[in-house]
Amino acid sequence: MAYRELARLRPDAFLSDLARSLAVLGVAIREERAGDAMASFAEAIGILTPFFLGLPQAHGGLMAAICKNYLEAAEAPGLEPDFALLGPVVEIFQGLKGAAGE
Repeated sequence: MAYRELARLRPDAFLSDLARSLAVLGVAIREERAGDAMASFAEAIGILTPFFLGLPQAHGGLMAAICKNYLEAAEAPGLEPDFALLGPVVEIFQGLKGAAGE
C-alpha cells in the first residue's frame, strides 16, 4: 500500500490518508470478510485517533464514518467491537455534543 510508505516517511502529512484508505478497504471487503474489514477499520481508528483528539472538528466526519462502519462490521456473527479502542473517541464525541448543547 503506497500510503503506508508515505505515512512512514512523513507521518504528519500522510497518516490521515492512510486511515482513509484503510476505511475504504474495509468498506470494500466488509460483506465477504467482516473480520478483515473490522481489522482494517480498527487500524484506521487507531491511526486517526491522535489527530481526532487534537482537532476533533477537522477529523470528526471521517472518524464518525469509520466508527460506524467498524460497528456495522462487528454485527457479523462471532465478532465484537473493541470498546477500549473506541473509548477516547466516544469521549470526544460526547464532549462535542455537550458543547453544542444537544
